[in-house]
Amino acid sequence: MQAVILAAGGSSRFWPLNRKHKSLVKIMGKPLIWYTLESLRKAGIKDLIIIQGPKRDIEKELVLYQLFGGLKIKYLCQKQPKGMGNALWQARNLISGPFFVLNAERVDGGEIVKKLKSTSKKFNIQTVLAGQKTDQPELYGIMKLKGSKIVDIVEKPKRGKTLSNIKVVGVYLLSQDFFIVYQKVKKNIYDFEDALSLYAKRNNIRVIVIEKIAPPLKYPWHLFQIERCIFDKFLNKKFNNTAKISKKATIEGKVYIGKRVKIFEGAAIKGPCYIGSDCIIGTNSLIRGYTNLEENTLVGGGAEIKNSIFQEDCHIHSGFFGDSIFSRGCKVGAGTVTANARIDRGEIKIKNKKQKITTGLKSLGVIVGENVTIGINTSLMPGILIGSDCIIGPHSLVMENVADNQIFYSQFRKNVKKRK
Repeated sequence: MQAVILAAGGSSRFWPLNRKHKSLVKIMGKPLIWYTLESLRKAGIKDLIIIQGPKRDIEKELVLYQLFGGLKIKYLCQKQPKGMGNALWQARNLISGPFFVLNAERVDGGEIVKKLKSTSKKFNIQTVLAGQKTDQPELYGIMKLKGSKIVDIVEKPKRGKTLSNIKVVGVYLLSQDFFIVYQKVKKNIYDFEDALSLYAKRNNIRVIVIEKIAPPLKYPWHLFQIERCIFDKFLNKKFNNTAKISKKATIEGKVYIGKRVKIFEGAAIKGPCYIGSDCIIGTNSLIRGYTNLEENTLVGGGAEIKNSIFQEDCHIHSGFFGDSIFSRGCKVGAGTVTANARIDRGEIKIKNKKQKITTGLKSLGVIVGENVTIGINTSLMPGILIGSDCIIGPHSLVMENVADNQIFYSQFRKNVKKRK
């Protein structure tokens, strides 16, 4: 059987981490899409079609990684972000039977695919969807059900008018005749959902409701949950023999330490943690709790990192970095603090395009784009987003989001007097 992997979207909701497709964020040294492909391989799906955007960044990135088990991959390009239906339409001539559809960052896709295949055999049908219970049906595509049969699907129903509490997860087993129905619906950004709803009214479609499932990667803070899924499944305690670890350093729990890592005296690492190749962990620093450091990351003396994700080539010095994400190439001055909780310990909301988005989190620090430079003694408030290629001046207090390519300084008053 075949699988179509969707990786062509602009990832606009994933700002400020959307310079590349969101499935190319690295955890444990590999992009998220690698874990998706590996899970499909283990599920016996080796004939893959990847739909990518005009940058072709997926194809360029995957060339760098070993893919096991003889996967057969064909790449197609969606030139404009016209939605999921249009992306899937690009692959219609390469599909030869029932096929799976899933997003590139669906790291547990293979496990879901197995359950869809089982349901397909049980009911002798070719179209099965994965579903999950939700207490926020207004945010998702919601199914109207008759037993396990899908009668209708409504995208983001209004409060009080929901069909059920079962949302569409985003992993599908479809029949080729889905394309016939797709041709009949009016083309728009949600025409895939429209076609699926029409198909459900005319055909026998079943749902398999799954309790435990990795979250969708819609917003950047969802990375924390996906990182946990990957750590819990793949992280092993291992110290590379080229690493230089001081006898006065402390390492506890499940910790991976890569090639040529240097860990100085007094440093403490409390797993689960991943320390990539060529990282430097300075004197008396503390790294703890689901922290991911990609290659060439420098952690200066006296720094504390908790439950955070750093991409390649980041340099930080003394300070506190909690529940935060830094994209590649960031440089952070000494004394910088990321506040990761509100004073009232309430839920943290993100400001995005003049609206507030509920994160569901009470601990969330800062999320920073690529190549950002932050001066010494800077304070970053909970839930702040900083765009790529920014400069944050020393002693700044950042309380609102900073757009891409900005120079931000807190307001100073110059009081200069001549000596008498």
